[in-house]
Amino acid sequence: MAGQSIGSRVWASGDLANEVCRVKQAQDVVVMGSASVAHALMRRNLVDEFRLLVFPCVLGEGERLFEDGLVRRDLELTSAEQSGAAALMTLRCS
Repeated sequence: MAGQSIGSRVWASGDLANEVCRVKQAQDVVVMGSASVAHALMRRNLVDEFRLLVFPCVLGEGERLFEDGLVRRDLELTSAEQSGAAALMTLRCS
């Protein structure tokens, strides 16, 4: 695992799940805009909370955040607010 700190951000290469486990002990880990990273972390049960900015529109295609084959996890809606045409939701994993 090689990593480089950029301010309060860490840019890492190598085993993502192991690095997230290590960093998560000292600080929150935030993933923005990467479904593939989110999928990898969800498969290893490393996600505690989702903060989703949703623009209500039915596309009918595209990459899904919650992919097929994930183990079922209940989510608790802890907050929801409207921001223009979007909704910002916070969901905590049970």
